[in-house]
Amino acid sequence: MLGRGLGEAVDLLGATPARDLGGVTVKQRLVADAVAMEGLVGTLTRVACSRLGVPAVPLHPKKGLRLLRLRLRRLCRLAARFTATVERGVERGTIDPALGGRLVALAGPGAACGPIVYPVDLVATRCS
Repeated sequence: MLGRGLGEAVDLLGATPARDLGGVTVKQRLVADAVAMEGLVGTLTRVACSRLGVPAVPLHPKKGLRLLRLRLRRLCRLAARFTATVERGVERGTIDPALGGRLVALAGPGAACGPIVYPVDLVATRCS
């Protein structure tokens, strides 16, 4: 599921020297994307939990699901950009293939970014 390894990906990016990721700019972009994805996953989780009966964030009756879809679409675009940046670094030889594979496995889009029907189903299992 998208978002499960984002915290670990941010920690891994923070512990990796910038030269091993292709430079300071690339490292900053990867960290910024991972942090933004974490925030979006948190928002989607809170809203999904409120829809399942756990009090969290109320949804606007008309615009709520549309906004959820837009946030999920943005999350998928960020994950695709993150993956493309890592794969480009691996192809150029600036990122170690083992490190790149681990980063993509932790923060890549996975199967969650297929056709977007109802975003609550994607994060419903994370409610406590």
